[in-house]
This record gives sequence, structure tokens and C-alpha cells, in this order.
Amino acid sequence: MEKDDEISKIDVEGDFYKTFEKINEDASLNLDLSTYPNKYELSLNVYKEYVKNFDNSIKGNKVEINKIVRDLKSVGFISSSEASSLENYDKDELLNLTYFADALEIQYENKLIEKYELALQNEQEKLLAGEGALYNAYVNLFKTQQNKFDGSYTDYETALSNASDSNLVLYNPDTGAGKYGYVLNLLIGFSDEQSAILTALDEKVTLKKEDRDNARKALLNGLVAKDQRSSWIESNYGVYDETANSFTFKDSYCGTSLLNTFYGSLYGAKKYVYHDSYDEEVDGYSFESIKAREIPFNEFYETIVLGAMGVSNTDRSGVIQDLSDEQIDTFKDLIYAFSTDPGSLSSANGYVYSPKTSATTYVKEFSAAAKELVNDVNKGKGAYTVVATDYGYHILLCVEVIEPTTAMIERTTFETDMLVEGTIPYLFREYQKARLVVDNVDKITSKFFNDNLESSVTYYEDTYEDLF
Repeated sequence: MEKDDEISKIDVEGDFYKTFEKINEDASLNLDLSTYPNKYELSLNVYKEYVKNFDNSIKGNKVEINKIVRDLKSVGFISSSEASSLENYDKDELLNLTYFADALEIQYENKLIEKYELALQNEQEKLLAGEGALYNAYVNLFKTQQNKFDGSYTDYETALSNASDSNLVLYNPDTGAGKYGYVLNLLIGFSDEQSAILTALDEKVTLKKEDRDNARKALLNGLVAKDQRSSWIESNYGVYDETANSFTFKDSYCGTSLLNTFYGSLYGAKKYVYHDSYDEEVDGYSFESIKAREIPFNEFYETIVLGAMGVSNTDRSGVIQDLSDEQIDTFKDLIYAFSTDPGSLSSANGYVYSPKTSATTYVKEFSAAAKELVNDVNKGKGAYTVVATDYGYHILLCVEVIEPTTAMIERTTFETDMLVEGTIPYLFREYQKARLVVDNVDKITSKFFNDNLESSVTYYEDTYEDLF
């Protein structure tokens, strides 16, 4: 275990710091938060002082204690009889509640676990850096994936679908059939009524293909985009302007200015007050109805999609040169806001295009368009296109073309690059460090429970009597 002064410093900023600032102020702890070197030290000392000053902060405050009791009872942690026995509403009675005492103990345990994880992270850093351990782990995983993926392209495609910073794909086979890649899909889909018309046409065995195609074109001409974020409004993920009757989303939910405001109308607004995560009173609104505006597809594509992306070329099959991370994030914001495909963001990079299976996995127009984006020598990353299918209009954007990676990185290059952010050695170092820490914590936690746990469960029938 590392000494306290050897534990990595962690910035205590943002929402985390703001939370403890409020606790410090509300409970009159008078702590100088800037003196604590890391997240652990700050958390532990604030909690220690809070418990120490518990008498001063809420003793005799019936409103506060009532709130705590109500919350504990509502989630079934204390019984109705236990709650009703708190007649004097003082601190000692509250602390005698089994759940509340356990909650305080758990807070301390969590801080100890967090401290251990930080120290263990430092230990693993040293182990990974010594004797070529990290490079050896890289070689082992590379060879394991090579043996697995060369024998089964389905295993490789599954790995690509699940790829992330914690699920690295190091070996990319050369199938000889073409390149793999990722495409984002923004679908403006047919309504239920429009889909029903297509289904009815397909049931006519004598219908000519030309007539069926013309009918679909007519439906596509009437296709409209609608803002899909009504549930965000219902959850108050933003601010309602009564004067303008508009709803603006928080930056944490939408970082694209053109998409900050809901495209639609709100009816029957009713104001109420609730407490946010900092226990501050905030205005909230409920609405009798929320109706998204119907935006003709051409207007949506040329004004909203290309406008948000900062693209002036209205050609529906083009290339964005030097695609930036911001443009990719903007396109993802567009998907969140307007796509009717629930699988649009099922993985970090979108849909995997496979030269082996996509022709049969996806509808033919979608597959052909994705193949062109990924494999056309003039396209690749940054290429986009609009394609029509029986589902509606798809706006596809290629975000990555996966080049075959069949040769391992040499050790000297690996060790040079493992501190260079964004490189494979760097990503593997972070992946391995996190995995080893989690594995060790899991082992120690399991051993602790196996050696020490003597648990019992108290069941309060009156809390759940309405379920029977």
C-alpha cells in the first residue's frame, strides 16, 4: 500500500467540488477545501466534520428529520412503525435507525475503498512499467485475438461491435473481401401510417415493381423530421421560457447551439418547485401536451443537418474534409435529437460495416451505401450520404475505416508511444491498468465477504403490504 503522500493527486473541480462547497456552507463546517490534495482526502474530511457537527446542523429541525424519515420509509428501509416512533425528532433517535447508522458506515467504507484503489493504481503503474510487463501483456492479447479472429470472422465482428476503451481490438485481420468500418446512422423514418401503406402494397401479388417504387417515392416526398426529445422536456433537462414558450436544453445534454432549443410547441405549462441534486429550489414545468414541429426532409437536411455540421455543400453524397471530433459529436447530437432508429447509438462508433456479412444483415440500400462510404478510395472517414430504404431516409456518416492490423508493434516503438495519448500503446496501458485494479479490488472484496460476512435481512411487511 502506498503512503498517503504518494497517492496520485486528483483535481477536485466541477460538480464534485461544487457539491462539497455547498455541504461545507450549509453545515457551517468552515473547512478550507482548497487545502486537500485529492478527492479522497476532501471527501473523508468533509464527511468527518459533517458527522461531528450533526448536532448543530439538524438537531431539533423537524422539517429536515421528517424529510429523512419520509425518504427512508418510502424506499422500504424502515418500517411504518419505526418511522412513527420518532416522536421527539432528535438526532439520537435518527442515528439509532439501523439504516441510517449503516449508511454512515458505508460512506466511510466507500472512502476507504476509493483510497485503496488510488494506491493500487499507483502500484500497478509501477508493475506495468517494469521488466516489459506491459509489452508482454500486449503481445499475449494480440496473439490471442489473432488466433481467435483468423478462425472466426463472426468473433471479430462481435469484438468490433463491443469495442471501446475497455474492450480493445488489437488485431484486425485482412479478410481479402474489403475493409471494415463504422458508420453513424441518422434515420428519419416513415410514420406508422406510411409503413402500413407499404406493407399493404407488398401484399398485392400483382403489383409491379415500378408501381411499388413510385409509391415509395411519393411517401418519401412527404417524409418529415420531428424532434424526438419530448421526454427530455418532461424530465426538465433544461430551462423553459414562459414568455417565448420555448424549452432550451442544458449543455450537458446538447452541446450544439443549433439544437439547443426544442423544435416544437408546448401547451398547458404548469409551474412547480423541486429540489435539485444540490438541494436548491428550482422551477420545474409540466405540460398538458408537447408537439414536435413537422419539418420537411429537404429543409431538415439542408438547414438543420448541414447547418449544424458547418457544411455548405448540399450534395447528398459528399465528403467532409478533415472531419473533426466536434463534427462527429454534432452528428451524434443530431441523432439523439431526430433519429427514429433506436439502435443509432448502440455502440460508441455506430454500426459496423462488414464486407462479409452486411449484405445480408442490413437492407440492401443501406448495405450498399455503407460499403461505398467505407471502401470507395475517394471516400472513407468523413464521407456522408443519404439513402432511401423501406424504413425512410438514412443519413450515413463514416467515422472510421479499419485498416488491417496483422503485425505487432515492436517493443521499442511500443514503449516510446505508451505515454503518447491516442496511440495504441497508450490506450492499451490505460486499459491494462484499469483492468488490473478492478480485478484486484474484486478479489479483495470477495475475500472480505467470504471471511467476514454475517448478514441478515429484515423484512417489513407493512412497507410492501400494498403489493399483496
